[in-house]
Amino acid sequence: MDPDYIKTQRALDARIVQFQSELTDLKRRRNALSPISRLPPEILCKILLLIRQEDLFSKEKKIVPQYILLCHVSHFWRTIMLGNPEFWVDIHLAWSASWRASRMLSFMAHHSGAQKISVVYRRDRPQDHEHGPDIPIDLDLVRILQQESSKIKSLSLVLGNFDRNRDGGLEAEVANIFSEGEFSNLEDFLFLITPKVLELPPTLKLDKVFKNRPPKLQRFEVAGWRLCLESSRQLLQGMTHLSLRGDLVGSLFELLSLSPGLKTLFLTGLRLFHPLNFSYPQNAPGQVCLSHLESLTIYLCLHSLLDVLKGIQIPPNLAHLHVHLDLAFPNRIRELFDAWKQAQKGVIKPEHVCIGKPGNRSFISRVIFAWKTTESPGQFKPDRIKRSPPSVTLTLRLGSPMNDNMHPFVEPQDYQHKWSFGKVRVVEILGPLEEDEESARLKIYRLGDHFWTTIANAPYLQLLYLNSCFEDEFKEMIITLGQGVFPALQYLIFSFVRCETKLRRISFDEFAASFTEYFKLNRATPLALLGFRHCPEQPSQATLNALKEVAVCVVCRETQEWP
Repeated sequence: MDPDYIKTQRALDARIVQFQSELTDLKRRRNALSPISRLPPEILCKILLLIRQEDLFSKEKKIVPQYILLCHVSHFWRTIMLGNPEFWVDIHLAWSASWRASRMLSFMAHHSGAQKISVVYRRDRPQDHEHGPDIPIDLDLVRILQQESSKIKSLSLVLGNFDRNRDGGLEAEVANIFSEGEFSNLEDFLFLITPKVLELPPTLKLDKVFKNRPPKLQRFEVAGWRLCLESSRQLLQGMTHLSLRGDLVGSLFELLSLSPGLKTLFLTGLRLFHPLNFSYPQNAPGQVCLSHLESLTIYLCLHSLLDVLKGIQIPPNLAHLHVHLDLAFPNRIRELFDAWKQAQKGVIKPEHVCIGKPGNRSFISRVIFAWKTTESPGQFKPDRIKRSPPSVTLTLRLGSPMNDNMHPFVEPQDYQHKWSFGKVRVVEILGPLEEDEESARLKIYRLGDHFWTTIANAPYLQLLYLNSCFEDEFKEMIITLGQGVFPALQYLIFSFVRCETKLRRISFDEFAASFTEYFKLNRATPLALLGFRHCPEQPSQATLNALKEVAVCVVCRETQEWP
């Protein structure tokens, strides 16, 4: 090769390196001059900590380490990170590199200073190994957990792909952690395993795990185990938060009576098939009173769910209630509300109700969400991603699609003593999924005359968001009731589903004309907004003019976008 060519090439390479260096320097100068970089470190830390808290409560997002966020906004991120202990308090470790896990725990605990720390340790046996290797908890990790035990506020041990033949000594491994550690500030303890589907869960005896109960322990969560109450009674006294996902050896009501100050109770997957599980302790006959309860989640088989509701007393104004009723027929729905009436005093009067359908074609199902308060209906956006947690969630699996008369609000006596639409301002009624064409064709999404009559007469209902598959029921109700329906309604939004609209034999213009005809006759004042979401076709100008006779503002959108 020509020497001059080589010399020129090397000179160009050197210039490229020089330009890259100058570019890096310019970027650093630019970052140093940016408004964010001029913020005091303590303000910048508060901003990033808020982002972290949002991620921790988001199921869709993966938690992003703070140093990754910080290195994008400040050239001095290393100095800021090392100088702020708040960034080092959430420690997530994995067995895949246990020696690194122990070093990471030691490093982060050191930089957390006097802050209390939360430690999550995950250990998964590879799924492609039927029995897998023995995976003991690393002794160096155990030693550092013991050394830092006085700083640990929350400890989670998550062990997937549990094999009882290989992991029979797991209790002893965990007991080794607590054998020497102080854990004087431990408030939360989560112990989760994932046993094989067809295997009985292993028995957990807490007196073998804890040498002494941590004095501040208030929150206990166990999953995948068969919890033995007899050997765990003393350690479970006085809990404020209790989550059980597995089996229980002993009486559930005796367990609950040990913690009269419970604020959170989460029961799911419990196979409480033994009669003794629902016997009452001698010192607490009758219903167990949970007067401080704020959040209750029950996800059990039908008989167990009813037994639990019949055996507890809960305060009238829970902040959160989630009940799952599995495969019920109309008479069993009434049993649910009767048991609910016995357990909880007071009537739920939500301002915002959403009725949806889980994606299961084999059964009629409903999910009912209720919020005690709601945003201004004028600011409402359908299908918005972020919502505050509902105060009530009812998941009702009702029966076969052949029984198209089944729905949660069949008759008023089913629910009126626990549920009132007297304060409701927003109602969302959702229908089939896009791919659920068969259900749309069978028209199995009826809600019943009494439900429609109830919401039509709701005195404060301002916004109704309606799936188009309920159009016939909506139309029949307005024609039947006549003048005076929806006295406060200002916003009406139809959402079209493609699998349903393509079964129609009329165009959108014809649909809109019929809507205008029956709605105009029964409304004294026009709506503030009439919306058609996922509009199947572009309406004609004549149709828009006709719709504007019943609404001040008419919006027809073909896409998912919404104003």
